[in-house]
Amino acid sequence: METSIQKKFPYFLLFICLVQIIAIEYSRPLPHKSNHWIFNIYTPIECFFYSFLLLENIKISLLRKVGLGLIVIYSIFSLYNMFFLQGFWFFNNYSYVVGAFTIVCLGLFFFIDNATSEDEQPVLKNPAFWFASGLIISQLGNFIIMGLFDYLLKNHLNYLLLSFTILKYLNTLMYLLFTAGFLCRRSE
Repeated sequence: METSIQKKFPYFLLFICLVQIIAIEYSRPLPHKSNHWIFNIYTPIECFFYSFLLLENIKISLLRKVGLGLIVIYSIFSLYNMFFLQGFWFFNNYSYVVGAFTIVCLGLFFFIDNATSEDEQPVLKNPAFWFASGLIISQLGNFIIMGLFDYLLKNHLNYLLLSFTILKYLNTLMYLLFTAGFLCRRSE
């Protein structure tokens, strides 16, 4: 059964494309302008959407409460980081890391919930399975790379550039898994 956020998912993906295009075009003219503020606004929206996409597919009450607590902690930290730690104009990689951690935890909660469920639906026909799989893979990479961002920026710029290439491949895999989820939806 398709959930309310799953119905909005294609529109959210269009929103992601729009944000990426705006950010690229904003920073394109020479001298380059920083587009970090665009991503500092976008990142919490992305985290909330993906978090609630996963949360609405978790039925175990304790896991839902812990997941909701993680979302609240992320919200408070993200605002604090934007206004007091890293600021609005500098890329908020700390918030990105906490958001990625939140999404990975919720993805794992989904799998725990699914493993203990008595639902008869084959897991491979469940769109949420594919969405959660893609998010865990992508966000685990984001968690590690963005967690090391400051260190790599100061000490190993060549590894930072390589890690961005790795993130592109992880994002490609995420979108392929999202596609599998959408194909499951069509076959229902």
